[in-house]
Amino acid sequence: AARGQHSGKGTRCERKRRSATDMFGQRARAQASALTSIIGSGRNASPSFAFRGNRAKRRANKTIEARIRPGRQAEQRRFRMEREKESIGIYEYLETIGVAKSAALRVMSQATMQFEAERTKMGMKLDGSVKFDEKEVRKVVEFLQSRDIREQALGELIMNFPSVLAYDVETRLEPLFMYVEKELGITGTEFAKEVQRRPSLLGLRADENLAKMVGYLESTGSTREEVVEYLIKTL
Repeated sequence: AARGQHSGKGTRCERKRRSATDMFGQRARAQASALTSIIGSGRNASPSFAFRGNRAKRRANKTIEARIRPGRQAEQRRFRMEREKESIGIYEYLETIGVAKSAALRVMSQATMQFEAERTKMGMKLDGSVKFDEKEVRKVVEFLQSRDIREQALGELIMNFPSVLAYDVETRLEPLFMYVEKELGITGTEFAKEVQRRPSLLGLRADENLAKMVGYLESTGSTREEVVEYLIKTL
């Protein structure tokens, strides 16, 4: 009886082991089959497989785009080189008029922002046809030189007031000098001396703030001489 009982227990243990083995085997086969189908279809791939697949697709797309549009990269390189040449040309020109090399980048940064603000106020679109380049800088410099701004003082003036490089000669700087000479009786040479001492005077607009200030001061009883003295010493 004891032998039969022991034999029965052994049989049950063997059946359990076989059942467990079959169950794990079925599970393993199911997992392997599922993994194979995932890899094959690519629709429900794991993150690592999906990442590698997407990266390969991006590389392929870039290669195809480069083959389809071979001239685009060369065009962009030419554009960058042209801009760099323009920048180098402006910096070299600024040095020739006395702007320190250490201040050139700051000067151009401030002048460029002012140029964009000025042209936007004038209703211009900031596209390829309107740009701040060496030609614009030379216009302002040559105008200031024609107005008796001493060459040795020009660089210092520009470093102290970079925005002047962005002003339009015809619509802003010329009208300012004309107003000062005709309405205030200050000669161009005298105003040039004052500008060298106080470069911010060039930021005045003849048709806006300057004319309004003169009118207000005269309305309070100030004489023309007092008005001129006030504007020169306080602005």
